[in-house]
Amino acid sequence: MTRTEGQGERALTAVKDTLDDIKSRPHRQQVIIGVGSGLLAGYIFAKIGRVAALLLGGSLIALQCAVQQDVIRINWRKVERAGHQIQSNTPAIFEDKIIKTIEENRVFFGSFGGGFLIAISFA
Repeated sequence: MTRTEGQGERALTAVKDTLDDIKSRPHRQQVIIGVGSGLLAGYIFAKIGRVAALLLGGSLIALQCAVQQDVIRINWRKVERAGHQIQSNTPAIFEDKIIKTIEENRVFFGSFGGGFLIAISFA
């Protein structure tokens, strides 16, 4: 196991332990924890998202200008093939684990989503 894989396993274990701890609490506490963390994450996401959107939008405009001036040529068939290859390599087990985790922690994730959206609307 490489160092990166070990760190990834530790991170996943920490997230799972945290979610298990939250799941064992009463529903009101789950909602409070979910809303609080959702508000914080949504606020940070909205602030960083604006800068990221500006950089991404500017990069796309610059890329379009470069393509129009024949400075850059994009082989879209290669891009499509790479996308299909990535899609086919995604294991279904990974998707099942995500759905199972969300189902088991629906109170937390529901309140997190609500807090996240409220924070984005106010940021």
